[in-house]
Amino acid sequence: MKKDRVEIIREINLFKECRKDFVKYAEILELILKKIAKNISPESIVQTRAKEVTSFAEKIQRPGKAEKYGPNPVEELTDLCGGRIILPTLDDVKKCCQIIEENFKIHWEDSEDKLDTLDEDQFGYLSHHYIVQLIPDSIYLQDIDLPNEIYQLKAELQIRTLLQHCWSVIQHDNLYKPSIKIPDKIKRQFHRIAAILEDADLEFKNGLEFLSIYEANYGAYMTAQEINEKIKSLELVYDNAPDKSRELNLILRIVKLARAVEKWDLVIKLLSDFVKYNNPSALRELGLALYKYYAKNPTGTEYQQGQKYLEEAIKLDPEDTDALSCLGGSWKKLNLKRAHDYFNQSYNINPDDTYTGVNYFITYITLNKNFDILDYSLPAIKNIIKMSEEQISVGINMPWAYFNNGLFKLFSKEINESLHNYLLGIRFSTAGWMISSHLNDLDSLNIVDDKLQGIKLVKHLLILGLAIRFNDKDAINRLKKEYGVKEGNLSIPLAIITGSTKLSKEELGPDLQRNLIEALKFFEGTIISGSTVAGVCDLVGEIQSTYPNSIKTVGYIPKNFPKDVRVDERFLKIHETNGNDFSFLEALHYWTDIVLNEITISKIKLLGIGGGKISAFEYRLALVFGAFVGILEKIGGSSTELLQDTTWKCENLTNVENNSDPIKKFLSQ
Repeated sequence: MKKDRVEIIREINLFKECRKDFVKYAEILELILKKIAKNISPESIVQTRAKEVTSFAEKIQRPGKAEKYGPNPVEELTDLCGGRIILPTLDDVKKCCQIIEENFKIHWEDSEDKLDTLDEDQFGYLSHHYIVQLIPDSIYLQDIDLPNEIYQLKAELQIRTLLQHCWSVIQHDNLYKPSIKIPDKIKRQFHRIAAILEDADLEFKNGLEFLSIYEANYGAYMTAQEINEKIKSLELVYDNAPDKSRELNLILRIVKLARAVEKWDLVIKLLSDFVKYNNPSALRELGLALYKYYAKNPTGTEYQQGQKYLEEAIKLDPEDTDALSCLGGSWKKLNLKRAHDYFNQSYNINPDDTYTGVNYFITYITLNKNFDILDYSLPAIKNIIKMSEEQISVGINMPWAYFNNGLFKLFSKEINESLHNYLLGIRFSTAGWMISSHLNDLDSLNIVDDKLQGIKLVKHLLILGLAIRFNDKDAINRLKKEYGVKEGNLSIPLAIITGSTKLSKEELGPDLQRNLIEALKFFEGTIISGSTVAGVCDLVGEIQSTYPNSIKTVGYIPKNFPKDVRVDERFLKIHETNGNDFSFLEALHYWTDIVLNEITISKIKLLGIGGGKISAFEYRLALVFGAFVGILEKIGGSSTELLQDTTWKCENLTNVENNSDPIKKFLSQ
């Protein structure tokens, strides 16, 4: 029924009388939205307003509005008070929407994502719209004196990116005019612009995500000394700030640096004064620092306070996967089920986060005592491998990217690739705790060790890495206890000669045998090799028979091996491993003997002669541990591939001419 002039004037006068309440509501809304926006991005823009009387009068007279709103549009119109938060990125918008939904009463039937409501003849790249009411227990209403009648009022909130806002302003003022039929050519042109803006927002999102990972991994482009110098420089800036309470962003920059070098005491000192501002990033970093710094006393007050700060950070920003994962990490040794719940929440929000993914799978497998989840998680596993390899490609998240990639290659039953990644993880570890923390995760899978092929090899490798790279006493004792000494009489000079067993010594060439025997004429020491009558191992047996008094050969072979393989009885000592065929295990055992015989690693030489994947592993293993590796030229196979692999280029790796003098020089230098 069409309203007459008297009725319209009555409704306008009614709005005039109560508009002061909506003005007050807009003022309160501005305070709340600024608190929310400030914690998300300092570049955010907040706008609020109470609807003008003229705008109200125009709206209630539009065609169809009388029937829609009835006799009391003041109660039924939902946009008499409005607010808007404009944020730089889509991720910021996502965080903001989550906070809005947690801290307001949402009228979902009236709220909408405007992009979903556009007709095909309308242009669109619009924002999230909510119809809301305040709720008394919101943390954002603390210290705000609020009249009771304000709780009854509704407001419209718009959450959008800067690009969405740009589009909205242009289309509202110029493009979308229902009374005008817009030509198809112009429609297509502006559809393209909207699509470009939407793509731009997505590209900003993806680029900033990767940039934030890179920025947080200072170790990718700064040494520990450079990080510490940068911390001192920024502390000087902070100390001279006229109002330190306004310098949270500067403090968070210092905190990121301090986190990279584990200066948890500094993080605690810097952030303790900022707790009162309820900034989720500050609370997250302080919580992490407290539980890390007091890790030896996980039931203590300080550790538990760290967990509380993490919980507060999550309450303020439920989408913060870093905070959720940190909280999960704090519970791993206390309550594995609770830890898994937090990792599960984080993984559901962002399955691309490799730290979260690793911990989600490890805690799930440990709790359920089986690997069934791996059978139906292949896409997720491939995604984590992809993300790890992207991190590796730009040198970030080291050494974790290699460890994570190694673990998920193991889950995918790609043992060779897994071990290759673990070797690089050990190589790029700058402190023992980096290896031991991952080893602890693998140890938690002990109950299903026998079901995951290759995990025992990986753990053996990591223990060796700890023992050799960082002289870790616990790791050395673990080697003694779990693997023991097979050869207790190793000494310097010590050479490892390994390589191809597919080619016979004749196929390797008579010059090679002659050159090796000539080069070792005056060598008095130990040679480690494979002790079979095949290829390079056969050559080492020939060397033993040529120099029985000056050279001691020690061979390592599996307990079970193919029937067509013959053991070379010329070797003075032959030790068996528990292997069921030739594998990486033999190399791990001879390196265990080297460690337990307390041999100086830098005096060990490995001569590489061709070979396949086992030899490739042996060459890289020696490089990681600090031995010198000489690759005999023009043999081919994995030895030549190593020389061409820029990842492994280092001063300990050299090319050796296939001649007696260069071989002699390499082994004796």
